[in-house]
Amino acid sequence: MSEPAAQDTLQRVETTGVAQGTTIAGNLFSLSDMISSPLSIEEMEKMHERQKKLKNEFIGNEDEMRKALKLLDCEKILFQGDAFFRKYNDLKTFGLIILTEFRFIFQFLEKDSEKEKFKEDFFKIPFLLFDKLKLGEQSSTYIPFTISVRDGRKLKFYINEKQKSIFDELNTRALPKKFDLGAFPKILNDSYLQKYKDLNGWNVYDLKKEFLRQGVIFDDPNCPFKLCEINKDFKVINTYPETLVEPKDVSDEVITKACKHRTKNRVPTLSYYFDNKINGVDSNKIAGIWRSSQAKSGILGSKKNEDVELINKIISLGGQFTIYDARPYLNAASNKVKGGGYEDVEDYQNAKLIFCNIENIHKAREAIEKTEEICTDSKIMTNKSFWSQFEATGWLDFIMITLKTSNEIAKKVSEGNNILIHCSDGWDRTPQLVATSQILLDPYYRTFMGFAVLVEKDWLSFGHQFAKRSGMIPKKNDGENERSPIFLQFLDCIYQLMYQFPNEFEFNSDYLLFIAKNYNVNLFGTFMFNNEEERVKSKAKETTPSVWTYLLNNKEKYTNPSYDSKNTRKIISPNYAYYSYKLWTAYYMRNSEYAE
Repeated sequence: MSEPAAQDTLQRVETTGVAQGTTIAGNLFSLSDMISSPLSIEEMEKMHERQKKLKNEFIGNEDEMRKALKLLDCEKILFQGDAFFRKYNDLKTFGLIILTEFRFIFQFLEKDSEKEKFKEDFFKIPFLLFDKLKLGEQSSTYIPFTISVRDGRKLKFYINEKQKSIFDELNTRALPKKFDLGAFPKILNDSYLQKYKDLNGWNVYDLKKEFLRQGVIFDDPNCPFKLCEINKDFKVINTYPETLVEPKDVSDEVITKACKHRTKNRVPTLSYYFDNKINGVDSNKIAGIWRSSQAKSGILGSKKNEDVELINKIISLGGQFTIYDARPYLNAASNKVKGGGYEDVEDYQNAKLIFCNIENIHKAREAIEKTEEICTDSKIMTNKSFWSQFEATGWLDFIMITLKTSNEIAKKVSEGNNILIHCSDGWDRTPQLVATSQILLDPYYRTFMGFAVLVEKDWLSFGHQFAKRSGMIPKKNDGENERSPIFLQFLDCIYQLMYQFPNEFEFNSDYLLFIAKNYNVNLFGTFMFNNEEERVKSKAKETTPSVWTYLLNNKEKYTNPSYDSKNTRKIISPNYAYYSYKLWTAYYMRNSEYAE
């Protein structure tokens, strides 16, 4: 690539080696522009020439530059400009700021001991992870600006006053007034479809095939379940899948009317069928995991004949029927003021109600913010008070309560009982418990394909709000209040299970790590939307890539060598005592030298 002549402003160039339309910030400047220096004019000129040479060498060969940056095959450099980085001391290291379609990158061009303190991805920040950008006051010929990242990182850079437009471009892309998917997901999807022609991740989950695998044969006249199509085109429950699995003997009319007795119309529906015969349980009971939103009991209560009819039919399938309300009791009770609430078990034939005491999305957000803070502070990480400070974040409570409750649910289901799980709306704490319980019950979900199916089924199709929980909605539209690490908590639970049962998972922890680092960066359509209706209307399958397309076509990178499919356990039961918790340092300390 030929180096364009330096200019006083950002310059558009069209050259071999740089994407057409790339903007390059010229006007190299030396340390003498930024700090008082005892160097002579001759020495400063040499320093200036050295920096210019470093830049020319780096950008002069496109292939080598892309290799050094580790860009995706279809990722283009849109903007680049000179900058200095400062982190722990007053020394400033020369490098390049690079903006691609979906992320910010800072590339060191000088060797510096400071660089060795950071992990490779520390200076690669997807725009969606930006929390704040602050431009400082100009001093002589440079301007400082600070990037605050949602995971606790804080980076300070210095740019030449005539390169301020690169900051403006970063501000526009990283903190948009309105969320826009942009063109890059479509470009990446097209690239994947060309590269991975045999397996498209958007096709891994098929409801009928998955329930057939579980043992539900809908065509069998003795099957106790049916495919319910009341939600065709999402006309009744816009946050549910179009097809539901319901008791065969309950009419569609009753099911439709039962919807009005549940928040957001999210009626009880079957998520998982536990086949006693397949699992070697000597019982004629029909067991399963059902899910819904909270009952609309309200302060004065309400008549809910259809809801009672539906629940009683589920109860009649056999076993003890238990409702697991994921919330603390006080939270559930307070929802009555808003028309919500919880079930009156006396309305049903044989039911129990258990409150799980899992706090809401706001407490979860506070917990992860505190966790990220202590896991990015080297002073805290090396202090003996680290564990007490970690415990005080509250993050550990979320993980261990979820494991404990999921273990109870799995045990009850394995004994031939039916379970109904819900929280308030049924799309946050509910999928945590529903999905984790199935991981314990079914070894299929511990395989590559099974885990993908589980996430598609219980997180995507049932409307976990990935866009809102990831913060894709601008703050001024209440996006900050909706952001919460619900899915990350689930991944941490699975990490704990992998640590306790190292031979029971086909995939390794790097598989989870890839998902954890990419579910909230606006790269994969799998995690870009709030529900199935949004995915359909946005044509997600045609315009964005599925994370499973990449992962399932690269299994060799993520295979657990200790896994033996012939000797895997059918049901696993975790230790949920607090002492058993294993800190996921590869994720929480991913930006520090202490990551595994």
